[in-house]
Amino acid sequence: QDAKSSFRLNERNVIELVGKLKKLGYLDDTLMHTLDGKEFVTVEQLRKEIAEEVRASGGRVPVFDLQSALNIDVHHCEREAKFLAADATAGLSLVEGELMTPAYFDGVAAEVEEELRELGVVAVADLARAHGLSA
Repeated sequence: QDAKSSFRLNERNVIELVGKLKKLGYLDDTLMHTLDGKEFVTVEQLRKEIAEEVRASGGRVPVFDLQSALNIDVHHCEREAKFLAADATAGLSLVEGELMTPAYFDGVAAEVEEELRELGVVAVADLARAHGLSA
């Protein structure tokens, strides 16, 4: 058993092997590959990475941007964003294709309040434009 094996798998072989194991039912269908095909990600890990990306982006990120940030197909990002928004413990909201944290909403509310105190009146269209929201 001390002898080393001379058999090694290259990346392409490993990817094919994992695909075959998924097809045969040995691996869960929730395992997905990255866009470059060099890594596999579980649903749980993708959810964790999405939540981390939202928080790292200041509490607001378009779901479409998750594809390039996480190197995962946008379809998977959209599905898991919806799941996270429906999960009360995740602390995320999905608004017009963007994930947002309560802290982001609090920050917008504080800015609006400050602007109202200074000016006394603020047009909804101006608020929407300033914060990248629809009116």
